[in-house]
Amino acid sequence: MKKYLLLTLMAMFIGDVHAAVVSSCDGGYSAKNDGRGQMIVEHGEKKIGSAHIDHAIDGGAFSLDDSILVLFGLPKKLDTHYPQVTHLSVYLVKPKIHLIESDVYGGGVYDATFSKDQKFIVVNNQFGVDVINIKERKAQSFEATYVPPFKTQQCAKR
Repeated sequence: MKKYLLLTLMAMFIGDVHAAVVSSCDGGYSAKNDGRGQMIVEHGEKKIGSAHIDHAIDGGAFSLDDSILVLFGLPKKLDTHYPQVTHLSVYLVKPKIHLIESDVYGGGVYDATFSKDQKFIVVNNQFGVDVINIKERKAQSFEATYVPPFKTQQCAKR
């Protein structure tokens, strides 16, 4: 009995160890989950703000000017009816951090990146490619082989 109690307590404390840190291209900004339902954005060592997040951070990206942040990950509370869902959240970082869009995907999200003009987010997921128009807050789905007609941001290689 003590062994099971110990294992249960260990599982509770280890719960969110998988959390990732998403960094901007220049490494100046970072976003991480504090494990208590808050996403924290830091500039260097200084905390510049936080916002509510209802999912883990498995990946994401900052826009090239660090004004917008997209994050994706598994939900904090698993739903046994839909165990494979992935949540995606888009935050405006500047001037003040706040959620501007959230979506739920019926499968895995592999990657999310911004268009160079920061008007769109391209999301590669289990079922294809979604292009989210940030201004109009509309998404369009395409097959997995789809290549958007615009350039996406790439972090410069050092």
